[in-house]
Formats: sequence, structure tokens, C-alpha cells
Amino acid sequence: MSSNMDIYMENHLYLSAPCFALDEKKLYFSNRSCNALVIVDRKTRNVESMVPFVGEALETKNLHLKCHRLGDKIYFLPQGKNKLHVYDVESKEQTAYELEGEYEASQNVAWYFHVWQNKLYLLPCGGGMGLWSLDSDGKLHKESWWDVQTGRNYFLHGDMDEQRFFSVRAGTREFTITDLEKRKTKTYLLRDSRVSHTAYDGQDFWYISWNHADIVRWNPEHGERERYPFSMWDNCSLSGVPYSYIYAAGPEIFVVSGSREKLYLLDKENRILKPIFTLPEMPNIYKELEMMPALTRMGDNLIWTFRSAGGAAVIDLTTMEGKMYQDIIPVNETVRDCFDKILIQKAPLFIEDSDGWNLEKFLYHCENSL
Repeated sequence: MSSNMDIYMENHLYLSAPCFALDEKKLYFSNRSCNALVIVDRKTRNVESMVPFVGEALETKNLHLKCHRLGDKIYFLPQGKNKLHVYDVESKEQTAYELEGEYEASQNVAWYFHVWQNKLYLLPCGGGMGLWSLDSDGKLHKESWWDVQTGRNYFLHGDMDEQRFFSVRAGTREFTITDLEKRKTKTYLLRDSRVSHTAYDGQDFWYISWNHADIVRWNPEHGERERYPFSMWDNCSLSGVPYSYIYAAGPEIFVVSGSREKLYLLDKENRILKPIFTLPEMPNIYKELEMMPALTRMGDNLIWTFRSAGGAAVIDLTTMEGKMYQDIIPVNETVRDCFDKILIQKAPLFIEDSDGWNLEKFLYHCENSL
């Protein structure tokens, strides 16, 4: 029989935004905790609405990890084999696209995107899914010239410039640069045999490995340019991985510890890792697997969001000081009602939430769902 904590972790609902889109008035994101497009009024900081994504069950979790706004449309990229959802902010209508191809890697892996000539390119998470592009008129195309395959591995992607993006075949040393204008790819073999994540600072690439704690600076023309060797430490993951992520904010290089609790800045001059921010003590619902980092730069701030943990840390890049934010978005009755309906479908009567979940609500929703 499940413990109370197991039941709570399975059914507790919260607002989680690993990636988001903005305009002058609204904030949009896909809630990782349940099937919902969340729209927040930036002036009042209130949740305006929660709209389920079409073609998915109300209680479905982990639909999207990345999103991008292009014109009046917001593209919510799938995680694994799930659908691509497109939301039109003017018409408030949704479109869902099914992407073909095999996929055998971890379901935690996200598709990525690259924009070139007003066209959105969908960069595959792995398997034989290939490279897809989406025109402004909504037509989806498979780019047959892109013949990079991963087998059972998965891809991690990033932007280089307007016409080029890079791809790392995770767990290998295969590094590919795709030129969309020339419609060509070129694959390099890195020195280290098991690269996990890569970042680009505008001139050079920086990568981390699963085999050691070194941080490596590399360039396609000159090869390895610099290596910062570090010994393995007590901030590794449970499986011994030293770092879980690397990110370039201009010339500044940040890494997240394997334990996913600490953020470090690479001090290149002194060749040390400077601790910048440590997550405060959190409730037990924040499992290690749920804490996969997602870093986004906005002006002079680095925003560290958590894929499913319902919180964010903001790092001031001028002072390198950080602050944690949790539960900062007020939830109105309409949104709370949506949460209640999802809880009903997942596990009625099994939990009693502190904000008013009770038998009376259960009976109310039963009556109104007939």
C-alpha cells in the first residue's frame, strides 16, 4: 500500500514553468504538473486561465519542456513522442501536430527549436524522428536532407547563430553542426568519450562529461582550446555524475552540480568553481529527478527554473546574488476548480489538501460531471 507521502507526491498539483513566453501583458507556459496552458496577467500577477492542450487527457503530466513565440503563435515543443501544440494568441485557438518516427530514449528529453527565415525548425530529441520545419502558414515539413541518426541515444541541441545550430549525441563524443542555409551537416569527434551537455558562448563551445569533472573549451577549427581539470566531489548525483548542466551567459560559464542543488560560476583566471547559489531546503516532494535545471537569460538576470518543482531562482548577473521564488502566483477559484477536477480524476478521497480539498468538493464535482 502506498504511503501518505507517495500519494501526496503523485497527486499534489502546482504551477511549474520550465520554459515560458512573454508579451507586454501576458505570460504563457505549459504546466508540467498537469495538462494546462497557463496564462498569467503580468500586471496583476494573477493566473487568468488554465486551458487544457487539445488531444491530451486532463491529468496528463510532462507534456512540454520548451516553448517559443513567433509572431502571434506560441509553439509548445513536445517531450519525447508527445504532440507539438501551437497556440494562437489572437484567435485563442490551438492546433496539434503529430510527429512521425521512432523514439527509444528517456522520456525526460525535450525537442528543441531554431528559427531561420521566419520558419521554426523542430530539432528532434532522438531516435529516427528527423528534422522538421513549420511554416508560418502552419504546414509541417520533414527535411529529408538532414540524415543525422541517433539510434537509441538522444540529442541535446543549442543555437550558434541565425543559420546554424549544434547537436550533441548524449553519452557519446559525436558533435554535429547543422547549416540550414547550405543544408549540410558536419560531425566532429570530441576527445572525451561520453559528453553530456554543451554550451556556446558565441565563439567557443564548453562541454561537460560523465567520466570526470573537467570543464572543456572547444572549437571546431582549433579543437580543444582549454581544459579546466577538477577532481570529483561530493556534489555528484547519486550515480556519480559531477555536473547536471552547463550554461553560457555571454562569456560567463555556469555549471549546476550533479546533485542539482548548487550553481557555480567558472572563474577562468583563478581556475576554480565559485559557488553562486544553493537551493534552500525543500519539501520532500522535490525529488532529484524532478529538479532537472533549465536556465534562461533575461537581461541582467539568469533565471533558474525547475522542470517540475514549481519554483525558480533568479541570479543577478551584475552582483552574482541569487534569490529563490516559490508560490508567488495567486490562484483564483476558477484555476483551483480546474486543479480539483484533475485531482478527482487521479485519486479521489485519497488526499486532503491544506487549501480546502475535502469530501464536499468531491461530491460537488461528482454531481457536476454527470
